[in-house]
Amino acid sequence: MNRSVDEADLTLYYAMHRKALTRCLHQKEEDLHMKSFLKRSAVKQLACFLLAVIITVGFVPLPAQASTTKYNYKITTLKQKKWVTAKDYSYNYDTSTYTYNLYKISVPANSFIRVDCKNKSNSIRFYKSVNRKKDIFDQDYEFFLSDESIYRRVLPKGTYYIRADEGTTFKWQSSITKNPTNFCRSRSARLKAGYKKWEVFNYGYEFDRWYRISLTARKPITVTMKNMDLDGGGTFSIYNSRGYKVDCNQLNDTNYRTAVLPKGTYYIRVYTYANYNEHYNRIFQFWWR
Repeated sequence: MNRSVDEADLTLYYAMHRKALTRCLHQKEEDLHMKSFLKRSAVKQLACFLLAVIITVGFVPLPAQASTTKYNYKITTLKQKKWVTAKDYSYNYDTSTYTYNLYKISVPANSFIRVDCKNKSNSIRFYKSVNRKKDIFDQDYEFFLSDESIYRRVLPKGTYYIRADEGTTFKWQSSITKNPTNFCRSRSARLKAGYKKWEVFNYGYEFDRWYRISLTARKPITVTMKNMDLDGGGTFSIYNSRGYKVDCNQLNDTNYRTAVLPKGTYYIRVYTYANYNEHYNRIFQFWWR
Protein backbone atom coordinates (compact mmCIF):
# COMPACT_ATOMS: atom_id res chain seq x y z
CA MET A 1 0.00 0.00 0.00
CA ASN A 2 1.32 3.45 -0.94
CA ARG A 3 2.19 5.94 1.73
CA SER A 4 0.00 8.99 2.15
CA VAL A 5 1.22 12.37 0.94
CA ASP A 6 1.69 13.63 4.49
CA GLU A 7 3.94 10.73 5.48
CA ALA A 8 6.03 11.15 2.33
CA ASP A 9 6.46 14.85 2.97
CA LEU A 10 7.42 14.25 6.62
CA THR A 11 9.99 11.62 5.60
CA LEU A 12 11.47 13.98 3.05
CA TYR A 13 11.53 16.86 5.62
CA TYR A 14 13.28 14.70 8.24
CA ALA A 15 15.85 13.49 5.72
CA MET A 16 16.66 17.05 4.69
CA HIS A 17 16.99 18.50 8.25
CA ARG A 18 18.34 15.50 10.20
CA LYS A 19 21.92 16.72 10.12
CA ALA A 20 20.95 20.24 11.21
CA LEU A 21 18.82 18.92 14.09
CA THR A 22 21.63 16.63 15.18
CA ARG A 23 24.14 19.53 15.26
CA CYS A 24 21.67 21.65 17.29
CA LEU A 25 21.18 18.89 19.87
CA HIS A 26 24.94 18.40 20.14
CA GLN A 27 25.47 22.16 20.63
CA LYS A 28 22.90 22.28 23.46
CA GLU A 29 24.55 19.30 25.09
CA GLU A 30 27.98 20.99 24.87
CA ASP A 31 26.48 24.18 26.35
CA LEU A 32 25.09 22.24 29.30
CA HIS A 33 28.47 20.58 29.85
CA MET A 34 30.25 23.95 29.73
CA LYS A 35 27.84 25.53 32.26
CA SER A 36 28.30 22.58 34.55
CA PHE A 37 32.09 22.89 34.21
CA LEU A 38 32.05 26.61 34.94
CA LYS A 39 29.81 26.10 37.97
CA ARG A 40 32.12 23.40 39.30
CA SER A 41 35.14 25.66 38.67
CA ALA A 42 33.56 28.58 40.59
CA VAL A 43 32.76 26.29 43.51
CA LYS A 44 36.33 24.98 43.52
CA GLN A 45 37.76 28.52 43.45
CA LEU A 46 35.55 29.59 46.35
CA ALA A 47 36.54 26.51 48.30
CA CYS A 48 40.23 27.21 47.69
CA PHE A 49 39.82 30.80 48.83
CA LEU A 50 38.05 29.79 52.04
CA LEU A 51 40.70 27.14 52.68
CA ALA A 52 43.46 29.73 52.25
CA VAL A 53 41.74 32.07 54.71
CA ILE A 54 41.33 29.26 57.24
CA ILE A 55 45.00 28.28 56.89
CA THR A 56 46.14 31.90 57.24
CA VAL A 57 44.04 32.51 60.33
CA GLY A 58 45.18 29.26 61.79
CA PHE A 59 48.87 29.98 61.42
CA VAL A 60 48.93 33.80 62.04
CA PRO A 61 48.09 34.63 65.66
CA LEU A 62 45.54 37.40 66.22
CA PRO A 63 46.81 40.41 68.24
CA ALA A 64 45.95 40.19 71.90
CA GLN A 65 43.25 42.62 73.03
CA ALA A 66 44.75 45.45 75.08
CA SER A 67 43.58 45.71 78.65
CA THR A 68 41.48 48.76 79.56
CA THR A 69 43.26 51.34 81.68
CA LYS A 70 41.24 52.51 84.67
CA TYR A 71 41.53 55.63 86.79
CA ASN A 72 40.82 56.10 90.44
CA TYR A 73 40.85 59.40 92.31
CA LYS A 74 41.48 59.77 96.00
CA ILE A 75 40.27 63.26 96.93
CA THR A 76 41.11 64.80 100.31
CA THR A 77 39.51 68.04 101.56
CA LEU A 78 42.29 70.45 102.49
CA LYS A 79 41.55 73.06 105.16
CA GLN A 80 43.09 76.50 105.11
CA LYS A 81 46.54 77.04 106.68
CA LYS A 82 47.17 73.30 107.01
CA TRP A 83 50.49 72.02 105.71
CA VAL A 84 50.36 68.85 103.61
CA THR A 85 52.98 66.82 101.76
CA ALA A 86 51.57 65.75 98.42
CA LYS A 87 51.36 62.22 97.10
CA ASP A 88 51.14 62.07 93.36
CA TYR A 89 49.88 58.70 92.03
CA SER A 90 50.28 54.94 92.17
CA TYR A 91 49.75 52.20 89.56
CA ASN A 92 48.34 48.69 89.98
CA TYR A 93 49.69 46.40 87.25
CA ASP A 94 47.20 43.61 88.00
CA THR A 95 44.17 45.81 87.38
CA SER A 96 45.81 48.42 85.07
CA THR A 97 44.60 51.16 87.41
CA TYR A 98 46.11 54.56 88.12
CA THR A 99 45.24 56.13 91.47
CA TYR A 100 45.72 59.91 91.69
CA ASN A 101 45.78 61.89 94.92
CA LEU A 102 44.01 65.25 94.72
CA TYR A 103 43.22 67.93 97.29
CA LYS A 104 39.91 69.79 97.29
CA ILE A 105 39.55 73.41 98.41
CA SER A 106 36.58 75.80 98.56
CA VAL A 107 37.26 79.40 97.56
CA PRO A 108 34.84 82.10 98.82
CA ALA A 109 33.59 84.95 96.67
CA ASN A 110 35.55 88.21 96.32
CA SER A 111 38.81 86.81 97.57
CA PHE A 112 42.28 85.80 96.48
CA ILE A 113 44.20 82.75 97.59
CA ARG A 114 47.77 82.43 98.76
CA VAL A 115 49.69 79.16 98.37
CA ASP A 116 52.91 78.67 100.36
CA CYS A 117 55.31 76.01 99.14
CA LYS A 118 58.33 74.92 101.16
CA ASN A 119 60.26 73.18 98.41
CA LYS A 120 59.34 75.15 95.27
CA SER A 121 57.42 72.45 93.46
CA ASN A 122 57.87 72.11 89.71
CA SER A 123 54.12 71.86 89.28
CA ILE A 124 50.97 72.58 91.30
CA ARG A 125 47.89 72.39 89.08
CA PHE A 126 44.41 73.68 89.89
CA TYR A 127 41.39 72.00 88.27
CA LYS A 128 37.81 73.30 88.30
CA SER A 129 36.40 69.81 87.77
CA VAL A 130 37.66 66.23 87.44
CA ASN A 131 36.47 63.53 85.03
CA ARG A 132 37.00 60.29 86.94
CA LYS A 133 37.05 58.24 83.74
CA LYS A 134 40.00 60.09 82.23
CA ASP A 135 43.68 60.49 83.02
CA ILE A 136 44.31 63.67 85.02
CA PHE A 137 47.02 64.69 82.54
CA ASP A 138 44.47 64.59 79.69
CA GLN A 139 42.20 67.08 81.44
CA ASP A 140 42.15 70.87 81.25
CA TYR A 141 43.38 72.76 84.28
CA GLU A 142 42.65 76.34 85.34
CA PHE A 143 46.29 77.27 85.90
CA PHE A 144 49.52 75.89 87.29
CA LEU A 145 52.19 77.22 89.65
CA SER A 146 55.90 76.45 89.56
CA ASP A 147 59.33 77.37 90.94
CA GLU A 148 58.18 79.84 93.60
CA SER A 149 57.69 79.65 97.35
CA ILE A 150 54.64 81.96 97.48
CA TYR A 151 51.81 82.17 94.97
CA ARG A 152 48.74 84.42 94.86
CA ARG A 153 45.74 84.15 92.57
CA VAL A 154 42.30 85.71 92.26
CA LEU A 155 39.74 82.96 91.64
CA PRO A 156 35.98 82.96 91.13
CA LYS A 157 34.00 81.45 93.96
CA GLY A 158 33.84 77.66 93.78
CA THR A 159 35.47 74.30 94.40
CA TYR A 160 38.91 73.53 93.04
CA TYR A 161 41.08 70.41 92.94
CA ILE A 162 44.84 70.53 93.40
CA ARG A 163 47.38 68.06 92.01
CA ALA A 164 50.96 68.58 93.16
CA ASP A 165 54.22 66.82 92.43
CA GLU A 166 55.25 63.98 94.73
CA GLY A 167 56.78 65.34 97.94
CA THR A 168 55.57 68.92 97.52
CA THR A 169 54.84 70.47 100.93
CA PHE A 170 52.32 73.31 100.75
CA LYS A 171 49.37 75.06 102.38
CA TRP A 172 46.75 77.54 101.22
CA GLN A 173 44.53 80.29 102.58
CA SER A 174 42.09 82.88 101.22
CA SER A 175 41.69 86.58 101.94
CA ILE A 176 38.38 88.38 101.50
CA THR A 177 38.63 91.74 99.74
CA LYS A 178 36.20 94.63 99.50
CA ASN A 179 35.32 95.90 96.05
CA PRO A 180 35.98 99.68 96.00
CA THR A 181 33.89 102.41 94.43
CA ASN A 182 36.65 104.83 93.32
CA PHE A 183 36.22 103.95 89.66
CA CYS A 184 36.52 107.53 88.31
CA ARG A 185 38.41 110.73 89.14
CA SER A 186 35.39 112.40 90.73
CA ARG A 187 35.15 109.49 93.18
CA SER A 188 38.87 109.19 93.84
CA ALA A 189 40.06 108.03 97.27
CA ARG A 190 42.68 109.94 99.22
CA LEU A 191 46.03 108.16 99.49
CA LYS A 192 48.72 109.35 101.90
CA ALA A 193 52.40 109.29 101.01
CA GLY A 194 54.17 106.08 102.04
CA TYR A 195 50.96 104.10 102.62
CA LYS A 196 51.32 100.65 100.98
CA LYS A 197 48.06 99.99 99.20
CA TRP A 198 46.92 96.53 98.06
CA GLU A 199 44.79 96.56 94.94
CA VAL A 200 42.83 93.42 94.09
CA PHE A 201 40.74 93.17 90.93
CA ASN A 202 38.05 90.59 91.63
CA TYR A 203 36.05 88.97 88.85
CA GLY A 204 33.45 91.41 87.58
CA TYR A 205 35.27 94.35 89.19
CA GLU A 206 38.06 95.03 86.69
CA PHE A 207 37.29 98.77 86.52
CA ASP A 208 39.97 101.44 87.10
CA ARG A 209 40.88 102.63 90.60
CA TRP A 210 41.54 106.35 91.17
CA TYR A 211 43.52 107.86 94.06
CA ARG A 212 44.04 111.50 95.03
CA ILE A 213 47.44 112.62 96.34
CA SER A 214 48.79 116.01 97.51
CA LEU A 215 52.23 117.51 96.99
CA THR A 216 53.02 120.03 99.72
CA ALA A 217 56.19 121.19 98.02
CA ARG A 218 57.76 121.29 94.58
CA LYS A 219 59.29 117.86 93.91
CA PRO A 220 59.00 114.71 91.73
CA ILE A 221 56.51 111.93 92.44
CA THR A 222 57.98 108.46 92.86
CA VAL A 223 55.66 105.45 92.59
CA THR A 224 56.55 101.87 93.52
CA MET A 225 54.28 99.29 91.85
CA LYS A 226 54.68 95.58 92.53
CA ASN A 227 52.80 92.73 90.87
CA MET A 228 51.87 90.25 93.59
CA ASP A 229 50.52 87.39 91.50
CA LEU A 230 53.86 86.87 89.73
CA ASP A 231 52.72 87.52 86.19
CA GLY A 232 53.40 90.75 84.35
CA GLY A 233 53.59 94.17 85.97
CA GLY A 234 51.26 96.72 87.45
CA THR A 235 49.91 99.49 85.25
CA PHE A 236 49.12 103.05 86.34
CA SER A 237 49.06 106.65 85.13
CA ILE A 238 49.50 110.01 86.88
CA TYR A 239 47.32 113.07 86.10
CA ASN A 240 47.40 116.66 87.28
CA SER A 241 44.41 118.54 88.68
CA ARG A 242 43.36 119.63 85.18
CA GLY A 243 43.17 116.04 83.97
CA TYR A 244 46.35 116.05 81.87
CA LYS A 245 48.58 113.01 81.98
CA VAL A 246 52.00 113.48 83.59
CA ASP A 247 55.03 111.76 82.06
CA CYS A 248 56.62 109.12 84.28
CA ASN A 249 59.96 107.38 83.68
CA GLN A 250 60.62 103.80 84.72
CA LEU A 251 63.69 103.52 86.96
CA ASN A 252 63.71 99.72 87.32
CA ASP A 253 61.23 96.82 87.47
CA THR A 254 59.07 98.37 90.19
CA ASN A 255 59.96 102.07 90.56
CA TYR A 256 58.78 105.03 88.47
CA ARG A 257 59.43 108.78 88.78
CA THR A 258 58.12 111.99 87.27
CA ALA A 259 60.00 115.20 86.67
CA VAL A 260 59.90 117.89 89.35
CA LEU A 261 56.28 119.02 89.71
CA PRO A 262 54.73 122.05 91.37
CA LYS A 263 52.88 121.49 94.60
CA GLY A 264 49.19 120.69 94.32
CA THR A 265 46.73 117.84 93.80
CA TYR A 266 47.50 114.89 91.53
CA TYR A 267 45.75 111.64 90.68
CA ILE A 268 47.00 108.08 90.31
CA ARG A 269 44.90 105.75 88.15
CA VAL A 270 45.58 102.04 88.69
CA TYR A 271 44.21 99.56 86.14
CA THR A 272 44.61 95.99 84.91
CA TYR A 273 44.77 94.26 81.55
CA ALA A 274 43.27 91.08 83.00
CA ASN A 275 40.28 89.79 81.08
CA TYR A 276 37.27 88.18 82.72
CA ASN A 277 38.74 84.68 82.29
CA GLU A 278 42.32 85.40 83.42
CA HIS A 279 43.59 84.58 86.91
CA TYR A 280 46.66 86.83 86.82
CA ASN A 281 47.53 90.56 86.69
CA ARG A 282 44.90 91.14 89.34
CA ILE A 283 46.88 91.75 92.55
CA PHE A 284 49.16 94.77 93.04
CA GLN A 285 50.83 96.58 95.90
CA PHE A 286 51.88 100.20 95.40
CA TRP A 287 52.74 103.39 97.23
CA TRP A 288 54.01 106.84 96.42
CA ARG A 289 56.45 109.29 97.95
